[in-house]
Amino acid sequence: MQRTSVELQRNPALSKSAQLTSIFSSNLLAGLFFLLLTAIFLRPIIFHFFDEVSGSGDTYEYVWRLWWFKHTLIETGQSPWLVPFIYYPLGYPLAYSEITPTNTLFGLPFTLAVGEYSAHNALLFFNIFLAGFSTFLLARRLTHSWWAGLLAGIIFGFAPFRRGQYFHLIHLTVGWFPLIFLFIERFLQTGRRRYAFAGGLAFGLNALASWYLALAGGLLSLVWLAVRTWPWPLQFKQRRRWLGLGIFSITAIILIAPFLPPFLAVSGDPDTRPTLENTNFWSASPTDYLIPNPFHPLWGTFIEEKILPLAALADKTSPTQADFEAGRFFPDSGLNIATEFLLSPGLVAILFAIYGLRWSQAKTVRPWLYLTLVAVVLSLGLTLHLAGRQVVIPAPPAVVNSFNQIMNDISLNLSLQREPFTLDQETGIVIPLPSLLIRWFVPAVGNTRTWTRFGQFAIFGIAILAAYGAAAWRQREIAPRHPNRSSPIKKQTVKPTNPLSSILYPLSSILHLPSSTWPWLIVIGLALFEVWWKPMPTHRPFTERPVDIWLRQQPSQNAAAPISWRGNYCNDLNARRQPDGDAMIQYPLDSSFNGSQFIYARTHCKPIVHAYGNPFGFMLGRRHPELLTFPDAASLALLNRWQVRYVLIETAGPGADTAQDLLKQVAAVPCLHPVTVQDSIHVFELFDCGER
Repeated sequence: MQRTSVELQRNPALSKSAQLTSIFSSNLLAGLFFLLLTAIFLRPIIFHFFDEVSGSGDTYEYVWRLWWFKHTLIETGQSPWLVPFIYYPLGYPLAYSEITPTNTLFGLPFTLAVGEYSAHNALLFFNIFLAGFSTFLLARRLTHSWWAGLLAGIIFGFAPFRRGQYFHLIHLTVGWFPLIFLFIERFLQTGRRRYAFAGGLAFGLNALASWYLALAGGLLSLVWLAVRTWPWPLQFKQRRRWLGLGIFSITAIILIAPFLPPFLAVSGDPDTRPTLENTNFWSASPTDYLIPNPFHPLWGTFIEEKILPLAALADKTSPTQADFEAGRFFPDSGLNIATEFLLSPGLVAILFAIYGLRWSQAKTVRPWLYLTLVAVVLSLGLTLHLAGRQVVIPAPPAVVNSFNQIMNDISLNLSLQREPFTLDQETGIVIPLPSLLIRWFVPAVGNTRTWTRFGQFAIFGIAILAAYGAAAWRQREIAPRHPNRSSPIKKQTVKPTNPLSSILYPLSSILHLPSSTWPWLIVIGLALFEVWWKPMPTHRPFTERPVDIWLRQQPSQNAAAPISWRGNYCNDLNARRQPDGDAMIQYPLDSSFNGSQFIYARTHCKPIVHAYGNPFGFMLGRRHPELLTFPDAASLALLNRWQVRYVLIETAGPGADTAQDLLKQVAAVPCLHPVTVQDSIHVFELFDCGER
């Protein structure tokens, strides 16, 4: 059977301006649809926009960063790149975690207008809306089908992965990614330079949202472009192609370049590199793309409790503080871990994507197929896993030893990382994947840790393929049965008399519900039903603990902080406006490895030795191993040199199993005096222990 080419049947009765008006009005209608859909999916946040936030931990890190950029750039005029009161006394470079300028800088108007907490909610809403709407615009442009565009936007914008990442603002900022391809496609079709400029702008904003997105945008757009422009000599012998490529590149470089130096400084520091074991942990399995939505109100609990432990988390347990130095620190919650492995686009998406591959023109779907396959392979991480278990091929001991020795020689002597190969198994051969080669041989990306996050771009590719499939399905299965019917967006045959009617016409057409519209409504309804979320958990922001208030009230022994700082860093202006020299640290370190510590520091107004951020977590134990052996003599001597006055021991939450042992050890240290107990936190004052 002949494959179908989906083309827009333009109405010759309409002038060009009327056609543009019709397209604009139907896009506006789609935009309103995605605004409404985003509001429904985020309904708890919408109802508590100004007084609650979603998530904890990472949420508070991003909230603090929103405030920090406003504080430094607007209020004090000082550099935001180093925070002197965190990781005290050395100072905390922001590049130890994501800077995310797309949110922190370009979101400044939100922060200035409504404050950092509501700004976080606004950015959360905007980013999820943009992910759906931008995918709609791209899919509609490719398939010339309004309904197929809606389907693609729903699949990508509201995938279960998006719900699982609600506390990771940077990984929700994916709405710029589809716009890269939309504007490149428009440029390839028209040759107009403004589309090359817009594409470079979208690429830059995508890259500045997160370095994960920068890597994905760079690799996947190159793969897509290479397939889309084949044969290359025919495409790139045109001067305007090279001119457009130059405009695209210069625009992206101008946006990205100012933020590269701090990132490159951290990526080149071996102390901040995640271990092979840690990175291999975050390897997706092919089965992760088939796990049903665990947030669904009907079957979500069953999937979370029965399927995830078997299909995604079989070998993925949460190590203890003893593994901190090796970089094996993960959340305690199995579902929190699982959110990185929720990569299924849904059955509706998969079926329509297969249909699109079968019945759409091969030339049109091939670039998206290659993009999807590359994204899937990258998401599988360093070595192959299946149902959460590392795949090991049984082999004779001599073969296993030879293989492991070869891998170790490559890793130690040839790779850029110069690290031992620690993923070997004694019982058989592991299967290395391309991500391992990228880690070893591609500069500046060796610090990439969570390769599963490339799975969301596989969902994006599947969403576009599903749009092709849905449009082909409509033309093959629905249109022949309704030869005189067309989609409501294309039914207009007379020129609108005014702009208002041109905007309302698609809506009125839909409300008439012609018979050819019902199949689309069923498809859209099924897609929405499959991805439907339980409400996001929200809570009132917590800015202080009882211990923070107590610390704020203590007189300082070092009234003059060694670092001069303009502006009000602390949030109680009736007292000090910036931290004094009495630093503090919280143990177990697991309990301090949390974004909320940034918020607490503004209340207790003390410099903190601990901090947060994935590179920081790996660096701390390697650069200061004494901190991991607290309360021995070496750790106490280091804390004394760093002017640490207070040591907090948290007996609840992460690391609670080691807290009681720490309390027993601290009781035997004469220079650590118990001062107070505030809820679950024991406070000790550190005096000069000397070099005991």
